[in-house]
Order: sequence, then structure tokens, then C-alpha cells
Amino acid sequence: MRRTVACAVFSGVLLGSLAGVPASAETRYASPPASTDLSAATNALMRPADLTGVLAGGTASKDAYRVGYSNPPGGQDPLPVCVSGPRYAPLPIPGDSAIGYAATNGTVTQDVYRYASAGIAQRVWSGLNDKIPATCRGSFQDDDGRSTLSSTQLPGVSGGPQGWGVSDVTPYSAQYSVVYLLGDAIQMVSYTERRSSLPRGTVAAIGQLATSLAGRWIGRASAPMTQDATLTKAQTVMLTPADVPSALPVLTPAKGGWSDFTSYEPEVYLFGCFGVLEKLPAKASYAAGFGGSGDVFPGVGALGQKIYDFGSADAARKGWTRLTRAMAGCSENADVAIPASGDFSRQVHGISPLSFNGVPGLWSRQLERMDQSQSQCTNASGPTTCDSVTVKSYTVYLLVGDTIQSVGYSTGVTGLHQIKLDQLSVNVLAEELANRWVTYP
Repeated sequence: MRRTVACAVFSGVLLGSLAGVPASAETRYASPPASTDLSAATNALMRPADLTGVLAGGTASKDAYRVGYSNPPGGQDPLPVCVSGPRYAPLPIPGDSAIGYAATNGTVTQDVYRYASAGIAQRVWSGLNDKIPATCRGSFQDDDGRSTLSSTQLPGVSGGPQGWGVSDVTPYSAQYSVVYLLGDAIQMVSYTERRSSLPRGTVAAIGQLATSLAGRWIGRASAPMTQDATLTKAQTVMLTPADVPSALPVLTPAKGGWSDFTSYEPEVYLFGCFGVLEKLPAKASYAAGFGGSGDVFPGVGALGQKIYDFGSADAARKGWTRLTRAMAGCSENADVAIPASGDFSRQVHGISPLSFNGVPGLWSRQLERMDQSQSQCTNASGPTTCDSVTVKSYTVYLLVGDTIQSVGYSTGVTGLHQIKLDQLSVNVLAEELANRWVTYP
């Protein structure tokens, strides 16, 4: 398969397996949006109720609806306008300086790349406007069969320039996207599914949806706030760059640091251990993260908060009981000495000295080392020995009213070294954020 449709969003709490050497941080990304701007944006973005007729058929996923932003837009896997062959070259919307707002429900995604000014957006659009008809056209044959691409100009919206409708159909995936310039932003609304043809009516339905959403985006500043009140609360009180303490430094946007806020509705996963995910009936979750550069290696540091909303205190307590049981059975190399060389992984859990409303918290700590001293990499000067890396992560969980909250920090260094991580600062921040959540009007 030549592409996988996904919304790759940095979550801040990095507890996965170490997959490679550090990613370079040479690009400056946009700063996170203010909470008021974020709420106005998500209030205008696509919602499940917008998908009717042929577009409603692919929305039955258990984690069907996601909305928020990520810098850079789309994270590690931004959805391209099309993928041209036979070398499978994607045509992306350039997004290094943009805030990437997005909403996904089943097979339909709305991406809005908002730039620092209308002038910047116009320059980006001019290049994209030239590339779409040159790239998204024709057909080609490969081992999997014939792929066909086409692009058609569409009438502009709200006085803007003409847009594009782009079809990209392969033997195993079908995508149709509508792309418009909207002042200081570029919007793309896409239908994407793993099938060999577009369902009848999809082109017209996506066109109508894209036009409607474009109007909503343009009028977002004066629109009434109709999104879920808990989503607005999360955007208002959750982790911000101003909350990051000096003891927990993170990679900043000016140096290539990522950031994101994403709401998942519903949320069914709370805790992962050795590939097994603990499923819990949270009705929604909200995640905010800052730092890192899209790699499991967080470099200077990555900090994140996640809120799992269960809707009632009783449901949250039941979820907490399941989480406690799952964490108690999850450890690896807890009492094994760290070797001087070679790959090594340690994961341990425990009851925290930090309590919230009389309930002791839970903590999880992970150390991962990847010894690449016998591997060969290549840089601008030619072959060289690969960098070994060490990563340490710490997360604390608290039962907070109707919710379970996690706050985690991850940091890394090149080489096989010990790493200091200020767990107390994580605990202090977690308590501050929990109090902010319960005292919000």
C-alpha cells in the first residue's frame, strides 16, 4: 500500500518503543494558538452531524471523531492532495509555518492550514495552484494495478479564487479532495477510504460540504459558541506553554518543537503495556502536548497532559480501578542492573505519594536505551557511526472528579547515559492542572 491515511498527532507523553535516532530540528514551526483562537477554530470545523447521505456511511469507527490542531500540520503523516506515480510522490500542502487545524470523522477529513498572514497564504496557494494540475493527473501502472488521478477547477467561495477538486483512485485506495484558498488559510476537505473506487455521489457531496465548511471557517470570529462545553473547557484550562516549568524544558517551536491539542470522541484506550491496550468507556478525551520533534526521541524534552472524561464520578472511579489493576501487572526489568552497553528497556509503576482529593495517584516510569555503536549511518560527510540514544519518561495519573488525568514528561540524550528527570516538578504541575480543572466555572 502506498499510503496510510492517519492523523499523526504528537501526544506529549511518549511511552512507545524507541524506534530510531533523533530527528533533526532545523525547521521553525508556528507557535501554539491562543485558547480563544483554538476554540473559535474547532467551533467552526466539521462535526459528525455535517456528514449525511453517502458521507455518513464510513463514520461508524469507535474513535470516529477527532478535532484540534497540530504544528506542524498533520504531524508525521499529513494527508497529501494527491500521490503521483509511478514513484509515489505526494503533493502536500506546505505547512511548516502554518497552524494545522483538523477534524476527522470516519472517512472524511477537513484540514485547514492557517498562515501568519493572507499574503503568506496567497504565496503558498500560487505554488500549489500551479502544481495541482501538473501533478494530480494521468494514470500509471504498477504491480498492484492501474492508478488514475485527475484535477478539475471549481468556482471560488466567498469571493476567493477558483479551487480544485482532485481525484486519486488506486486499486486499494480512493481519495477525493476539494481545496480552497480562504484568506489567510488553505482548506482541504477529503474523502479517503480503502476501496478501489469512489462511491456514487461522493464528488458532489464533498464539494457541497467543502463549500459549507469554507463559509463557516470565514465567519468563525462572530459565530456563536455551539461546540461541546467540555471541549471549550479543556481548551481553556489544560496545559499551555506558559505552564512549562524551567525544571522540565521542552523543544520550542523556534527550534523545531511540535505542539498539539486533540479531542477524541469517544475515547476507549487509557493505558498501554507491552502492546496490550486497556480499554475504558471514557466518553471523550483531550490531549495537549508541547516539545519533541515527531520522533520517539524527545531531545530536550516533551511535556503533555491528557484528560479522560467519563461523564460521572462513578464511571471515573470504575475506570480508575481498572487502570490501577492494569498498571500493577505491567513492569519490565524493574530489578535488573542497567548494562554498560547494548539495548535495554525498563518499565516500572507504583502508587504515588501525590494524592488528589484523598486518592493516591499512580505513576509510570520508563527508561529506554538503543545501542547503535555497531551500526553505520550516513550524513553530509559520508558514512559514520550511528548515534546511540537514551530516553527517560515519567507520567503521573490522578483521579479528578469525573475524569482521569495524566501528565507526563520525556527527555533524551545521545549516547548511553544516565538521565536526570525531575519527577517532583511533574507532580507539582499535575496537581496545579487538576485543581484548575475542578475549579473552572
